[in-house]
Amino acid sequence: MRLVIVRHGKAKPDSASGLDFDRELRNRGVRQAEHLAGLLKGVQPPVSAVVSSRATRARQTAEVIAAGVGVEVAFDERLLVDEPVSTVLDLLRERADSGCLVLVGHNPQCEHLVATLTGRPVTHETRMRTGEAVVLEVNPAEPLQSGAELNRVRLEDDE
Repeated sequence: MRLVIVRHGKAKPDSASGLDFDRELRNRGVRQAEHLAGLLKGVQPPVSAVVSSRATRARQTAEVIAAGVGVEVAFDERLLVDEPVSTVLDLLRERADSGCLVLVGHNPQCEHLVATLTGRPVTHETRMRTGEAVVLEVNPAEPLQSGAELNRVRLEDDE
């Protein structure tokens, strides 16, 4: 299975409600999501599903990506902030028939998920920045340490 793990785009530091859950994307975060959507539009196998946290910044990122690749967004509580990686492994098993699955979430879960799937620890070099995607090939039936990292992509400041 092709798996794309996306950390939501750059978000505003605060929300009108005062809740972290409600923080919206900055303009840069929208551009980051658009950039990822453009890159994912032509991938093979094609993106078959985008699954996201319901938190506003992740939802907005996922909606831009999903619109760009022509699929609907599904929301899953297991991708919310501070949920354990083990629950996301269950999600992978449930979606094993996906050709290319895109997950949109938060740190530290995103980078811990990459570490769990690849067997490589989180280091300064493997940390995930906002708006970054890690593309992996994984065995969804036995995901632990089955992941081969194929690429990391992010809209850079000069793009």
